[in-house]
Amino acid sequence: EFSSVFYKCRNLQEVIVPATNPNFESVDGVLYSKGRETIVYFPSGYTGNFTIDSATKRIGGGVFNGRENVTEITIPASVIEIGENAFEGCANLISVTFLEPAANEQAEPLTIGDSAFYNCTGLTSIELPARTKSIGASVFYQSKAANITLNEGLETIGENAFYNVGALTSITIPSTVTEIGAKAFYLSALQTVTFAENQNGVTPLTLGNYVFAYCRSL
Repeated sequence: EFSSVFYKCRNLQEVIVPATNPNFESVDGVLYSKGRETIVYFPSGYTGNFTIDSATKRIGGGVFNGRENVTEITIPASVIEIGENAFEGCANLISVTFLEPAANEQAEPLTIGDSAFYNCTGLTSIELPARTKSIGASVFYQSKAANITLNEGLETIGENAFYNVGALTSITIPSTVTEIGAKAFYLSALQTVTFAENQNGVTPLTLGNYVFAYCRSL
């Protein structure tokens, strides 16, 4: 993984590869697989806002891990997978925008991997796109998000997904959710939990151990 190759190279601002490289290409100093389907390395010295290329389908595991200079990320509708630990420790990330597909386009389901936004302490609000199918374990662990909007169509919330999210006071669980993992909302500040009504009948829901344990305001 390139994240380990350039580990702690905090002043690295761009990576350039020749156009003839058969495996990789660079766009604005950011490294992608050939064809830009996967973003594989994001320089530690990059500062400010960043929009992922519209051809990208996958954000590699740990690609933005610890990038404290990044403040805003825009994710195109083409992305179907956010890898494990993708944005972990982006302490100054304050905005994540998921673009919607064009009216004539059919969006593919989105999977958010384990710990994708783990310890993103600057992230106070996030709205997941309508195409999100699953949230992995510890995705928003210890974030400061006070406003989190979960989409209808979401099916799985992983264990510890919202563990110790101390500013989150209310949440609506979509009617499409079939599984909430253990300790998903453990130690959060929840005062209200709403389970959306399923207009198409009853959907079985499996709850893990201690899902809402120590939510002392409930």
